[in-house]
Amino acid sequence: MTFFPGAIIKKGMQVMWPAFLVLAANTLLAAGDEFTFIAGPAAFWKVPVRYLRLSLILALPLFLLSLFSTAMRGILRRGGRELVATTGRDTAITAVKSYIIRPIQGIGVTLLLGSKLLSFLQSFAAIPAGVATVLPPPQFSPGRLLALSAIVAFVSLLLSYLWSVDDLGVRHRNNRTGEIKMVGKYLGVLLPTLFGVSGFFSLLHDEPWPLAVGHLMQMAIVLYPPFLTLAVFHALYLQRRGGMLLGKITGGTEASPLPM
Repeated sequence: MTFFPGAIIKKGMQVMWPAFLVLAANTLLAAGDEFTFIAGPAAFWKVPVRYLRLSLILALPLFLLSLFSTAMRGILRRGGRELVATTGRDTAITAVKSYIIRPIQGIGVTLLLGSKLLSFLQSFAAIPAGVATVLPPPQFSPGRLLALSAIVAFVSLLLSYLWSVDDLGVRHRNNRTGEIKMVGKYLGVLLPTLFGVSGFFSLLHDEPWPLAVGHLMQMAIVLYPPFLTLAVFHALYLQRRGGMLLGKITGGTEASPLPM
């Protein structure tokens, strides 16, 4: 049994048109002048390759989602609490959730973790702050590539788990009181985004704000297509294997009846 059959991959490609639209505009702008840290005719292969690389790094953690869910179940069951399954599921691909909310969440959390990592490195290794430490260097840097890959993969695994909890209708129950609460619808879009943006700007405090805003927008454009791709294929993954994953998250525990 394949992880994603050809029919599902084809369906995913059909609904990812916003990602391809942004990718095409990015390529054309970069081919004419420097944009998203790429310039010239090389943009016709560098922009798609960058998108494929980031999308692959984001998609691969889906293979670990069931194991991660089992581990999280053991952690969250401590203290007389547990996650329980309800009948409220929503695994559909929608414009608001899949094209706007979840890509924005991915971008915000990535910027937040990236800025925290760079702040730590600057204090630990006395690396000077500024554009050189934040933006992609003109030459290939294996160290930066590995660091970015690790951050993106961790963000993917974390968001995929939290999205699964939302989409599969999982609730948090206190066994002492019997109280059942929603774990978190859409996980707060603005909070991680605002923290990520503020962290990014803190690393560019010496730059004029128009340049800093421009750099931030370019990074968001780079990250938007891969995170939209993750949101779509995450939904397709739940449509195919949601029942199995729900068992991993809750251990087969159900809430009945569902509280209003």
